[in-house]
Amino acid sequence: MLKSFSKSCIALAALTAISLPLTEANAEQTRMIVRNDPFSSSKLVVPKGYYPPAGSCRLWYTDRTKTAQPDIGSCDVVIPLGAVLLMG
Repeated sequence: MLKSFSKSCIALAALTAISLPLTEANAEQTRMIVRNDPFSSSKLVVPKGYYPPAGSCRLWYTDRTKTAQPDIGSCDVVIPLGAVLLMG
């Protein structure tokens, strides 16, 4: 039940959150992100080497330093308010 609930939350967040391109620092690659930080419209820059590999995701908090970010993990997560889901 909880797993299907979190998948529904991800789908709802993907439909309602602002999705913007993400540019890695020192690179010109555009990646997919789902934002749940409605009060921020700034461009998000993630340093090279901190983006998750294909098939995994990472929550990224704009108010934390790059070394204080959560580890790379599953894409089956609920995106907390103020966070961004980086999809590899």
